[in-house]
Amino acid sequence: MRIIILFCCFFLTMTSFGQDFGAKNKALGFGLGIPFANTTLPEGYKYIPYQLLGYYTLHNFAKKKKNNFWLYVEPQWVLVGYDDSAQDFDMEFGANLGLKYEFNFGKTTLLTAAIGSGPHVISVETTDQARGFIFSDNMEIGIRQLFKNSDWELHLKARWRHISNANLKKPNDGIDTYLIVVGVAKQLIDR
Repeated sequence: MRIIILFCCFFLTMTSFGQDFGAKNKALGFGLGIPFANTTLPEGYKYIPYQLLGYYTLHNFAKKKKNNFWLYVEPQWVLVGYDDSAQDFDMEFGANLGLKYEFNFGKTTLLTAAIGSGPHVISVETTDQARGFIFSDNMEIGIRQLFKNSDWELHLKARWRHISNANLKKPNDGIDTYLIVVGVAKQLIDR
């Protein structure tokens, strides 16, 4: 928890050193999702997903407004570990499409809230969730920070994630996790 507070303080102090945010530009980047609360499966071990995320903003529906409302796509590759050392790793992959609202909080900082969903494939087989095709649903809040005289930006987000297959196959109790996502992106300036 102290690390999250330190990151937040760092981002908020950066607003006094920055330039005008320019957040109306599309961005391309990547992030790492690190789990901090995991589902314990009925088999007795925790499901611990580490996410490698792509990020691309497709369209800003509020380009002429003070705040932003983005449509984005997020490819995801997930390596799943377990707290039981005898258990092998599993994998997930897919892509989410989402909507993100950004509230301008100073010249270089935006507070963000997003929701997304998309098709994925998982290799794990558990009594809670069938292997194969699923949907990954995400809700998150965070901070987007641009640095002075740079097109680069930093993202810090807290994310709730749910995977299930919409009752296309049994079992379908779903698996929930909570993650901290840290990422970088480059704004794609229209020239």
